[in-house]
Amino acid sequence: MQKKPPRESFILRLLKTALPAGLLMKFRGAYLTREVIQRKAKREHAMNALPSLVKRGDFVADLGANLGMYALEFSELAGPAGKVYSVEPIASNFQVLEAVVRKRGLTNVQIYRAAIGSQAGRQEMIIPNTNGFTGFYSAHFNRGNEEGSIESVEVLALDDLWRQNEMQNLDFIKADVAGAELDVIAGAKSLIGTLRPGMLMGVSRRTGDNTLNALRDFGYRAFLYRDRLVETSNYLAANSYHYFFLHPKSKCWERACSGGLLDASS
Repeated sequence: MQKKPPRESFILRLLKTALPAGLLMKFRGAYLTREVIQRKAKREHAMNALPSLVKRGDFVADLGANLGMYALEFSELAGPAGKVYSVEPIASNFQVLEAVVRKRGLTNVQIYRAAIGSQAGRQEMIIPNTNGFTGFYSAHFNRGNEEGSIESVEVLALDDLWRQNEMQNLDFIKADVAGAELDVIAGAKSLIGTLRPGMLMGVSRRTGDNTLNALRDFGYRAFLYRDRLVETSNYLAANSYHYFFLHPKSKCWERACSGGLLDASS
């Protein structure tokens, strides 16, 4: 199934009818910052697998960081010796992410206001016109066939960041990039082929089997999380949005086996 945006609280729905847009956005930012910091935001089921895959001292890329839920999780798992690179292109989401990192004192998290794509440059992103604020959770590269608010954003490629030592050797990548999965992979071919990081990726209907096939070409195998990792060779649109991708010759594969997520004979 496709990822569903978080359900808005009754308070936010009520205030939308009473406050000017500018003031409402400020309230949204403060409210969501508190929700993330106090861990009141609904936890995604796939996050339960992360403690077995991400360990202290790891370097993690958090692509499509949104409000910072994963940044907070990865920061704790990687610890002071590790590093988290959280990347979020949409201005209002980035402001919440920045506030979460600052207020929680996440000194091992480095934030970027940018999107990740196949090559460096600038692109337009669209925040779809949907009820309330839900469009902020599904913003994506503008394909010219939707109505919504447009933001011009910087685009970075993982291979460039890795070669420039801006992002050091990555152990794990989380990518929730709303249909840009193939762009992320295309801009990270050298990194993926060399480092074989574990991955948690939101796979959209738009890219589906093409994403699984692109990573299969690097030797990766795809899994759904059902309290353990269950291998799948096909994109199952009706079953899940989140897919784990592991390479059999990687440390994440070994961790999955030792942590009980995978059978050693898989």
